[in-house]
Amino acid sequence: MDGGFIGINNYAGISAAQAMPIFAQSIGGTGGNGGDGGTSWGSLGGGDGGDGGYGGPGGALRIYNSGGLWTQLSGGFGIFAQSVGGGGGAGGASAGIGKLGATGGAAASASYVDVENHGGINASWAGSVGL
Repeated sequence: MDGGFIGINNYAGISAAQAMPIFAQSIGGTGGNGGDGGTSWGSLGGGDGGDGGYGGPGGALRIYNSGGLWTQLSGGFGIFAQSVGGGGGAGGASAGIGKLGATGGAAASASYVDVENHGGINASWAGSVGL
């Protein structure tokens, strides 16, 4: 599954003592795992494992802020915006002699993140970051 588009327009002040005032994250889904190959008793043959599925791409983010933001969360952000592509699924195991394992699915890419800030950001605790 693909991560969806996120759009945020904030014009008001936000005070979040132990939280991040604006937190936006779009994450693509992880690809499915391939099935394992089977075998039966008394048989040297078996099945190949199935290939893993592809991950879904992270969605785009667009954030506009003109309000004042305040946080005292240790290690927190005034505005946190992130797009993350999903990981690929694992290849299935093979069974039997002379069989090959399957291929894992490819990870997906992230999309663009666009943040426009015209407000003040006060992130006043240890390790805090404004944007």
